[in-house]
Amino acid sequence: MRSRLEASAAGLLDESGITWAYEPECFADGASQYLPDFRLWPSWFLEVKPPSIWEGWPPSEGAALDKALRRMVVIRASIAKAVLMLWLVDTSASGWGRLIVHGPQWAAWECGGAKRWLSIVSRGWEAGWEAGRESARDDEGPF
Repeated sequence: MRSRLEASAAGLLDESGITWAYEPECFADGASQYLPDFRLWPSWFLEVKPPSIWEGWPPSEGAALDKALRRMVVIRASIAKAVLMLWLVDTSASGWGRLIVHGPQWAAWECGGAKRWLSIVSRGWEAGWEAGRESARDDEGPF
């Protein structure tokens, strides 16, 4: 792995019972390319970043968080219904930091503690998608 943060995230994914592949493939559109950190299922991708890029929600245009989210959307040139997750990993926090999810049919939203959401996701692709999305909407509301 390229960083300790990615290695920590891999350990937390293992702890959650989630199967993953590290840097599985590079995606490109006409203007840029993107290599996601992890692929969780055929159309679910996870990028990890340090919590220091968090500046509040929604992110300001041009801020580090905004740039990270925009880079991930390149995947949709190849997989239109991709689910994109940006994890601000904080191993010192009880919830393992923040998780931001961007689904194919709705805008990105900040769904709070990554530990809770990843435990739902670990139940399987369809269960994770529906339960995770509904749980986050119930608790924090869509953004």
